[in-house]
Amino acid sequence: MAFIIVKYSSYILTTATKIRKIGLTGILISIFASSCSKDLPACKGNCDLITFSGNVSEFTSGQPVSGQAIKVILKQNICMICSTFNVAAGSSDANGHFEFTKKMDTSLLRDYHIDVQITTSDSYITRIASADSSVGYLYPRTNDLYFENIDSSLNRLIFKIYSKTSLHINLHRNSAIIPGREYFTLLYYLPGDVHIGEAFIMSTSNKDTAVLLNTGANVYTIINSSKFITYDSLVSKNDSIKCGINDRNSIDISY
Repeated sequence: MAFIIVKYSSYILTTATKIRKIGLTGILISIFASSCSKDLPACKGNCDLITFSGNVSEFTSGQPVSGQAIKVILKQNICMICSTFNVAAGSSDANGHFEFTKKMDTSLLRDYHIDVQITTSDSYITRIASADSSVGYLYPRTNDLYFENIDSSLNRLIFKIYSKTSLHINLHRNSAIIPGREYFTLLYYLPGDVHIGEAFIMSTSNKDTAVLLNTGANVYTIINSSKFITYDSLVSKNDSIKCGINDRNSIDISY
C-alpha cells in the first residue's frame, strides 16, 4: 500500500461530500430518461437495413457468456426527460453472440443517437458498486455503448462483464478526529474502471464501519481511503485485494 500526504484544498471536502450525490444523480437521470420509451415508427423514407451484432464475454477468463439481455434504443440528444424509441432487444446465445437486424429511418439520427445497452443477469456486474444501495439497484448490472452514426462498428460490439462476488471492507479508526475536518472518504474501483465512493462524517458512533461491495471476481479491487491528520494535511492510502468468486472476501483498513 502507498501513503500520500497532500496539503488541504477546499475542493477536497466539496468532492468528498458530493461523491454519493453525483452517483445517485446519474442513476435518477437514467431512470427519467427511460420513462418516455415508445416503439420505433415505421420507416417511410431514408430507410436503411441496419445490423447490430457483437459478443459478451467474462472479463478475466475471456469466456463467452450466454443469456445476457441486450437492448438497442434511439435516445434523444438534448433533453430533460428524454424521448426514446425501442429498436431491438434479445440476449446473447451460447457463444456469447447477439445479432439484430432492423429497418430504420436514418434521418432520426439528426435528433437521436443509438444506445446499445447490456443488462447482466444477477451473477454478473459491469462495474463495482455498493451492495446495499436502495436506489439504482440495477446500476452495476448495466452498461451502454453510444453511436451517433451508422457504421461498421455496429457489427463488432463488445461487452466485457465481471463475475460477481462480495467484498466486506472493515474500517477501523485508530487516530484522532481533527475538529473541522471530520471527513473520511473511501473510493473503490476495478482497474481501468470508474471510481465509486463513500463519504463519512466521523463521530464516536462510527469508529468501526463496514462497507459491503459487489465487485469483480479474480481481479484486483483497488481501495483508496483519505483522512485529515492535521487541519491542513490529508493522508491517502491505497489497498487492494483479489476476490474469489465463492470466498468470503474481507479486508481490514485502519485509518
